[in-house]
Amino acid sequence: MISTKRKKISLKKSQVVPSNYHLEEKQYAPLVIIGDNITWGAWCDTKEEAELRLSCLEIGFDYHNISTVEEENTGKEGARRQSERVRIMNELYIKDGRDDINHPMHALFTGLVSKNEPISNNNSE
Repeated sequence: MISTKRKKISLKKSQVVPSNYHLEEKQYAPLVIIGDNITWGAWCDTKEEAELRLSCLEIGFDYHNISTVEEENTGKEGARRQSERVRIMNELYIKDGRDDINHPMHALFTGLVSKNEPISNNNSE
């Protein structure tokens, strides 16, 4: 069985867009953006009609059940992931010989390698 890995969605947006902002006479169109897919609905004479069409597009795309990267990192699941990340970083600090994990300088680092890498001074410039 062949499985494909789905790319995580970083953006989703749905809204009714006017044809212009400066004239009184305007039309409205529903717009749904999911990842890099942009879908426009038909232009409507009233905003209410466009909102109805937007609802139909959202249902068709299952818009409200699609989670984005941002949504995955919020709420209970996001808190669990963040606490796991903190635990891993603390282990790396201790393994690297930095026992004082509350030192203010440690807040500047987002990750550590297992050993310090030497920095070369062989710069010809």
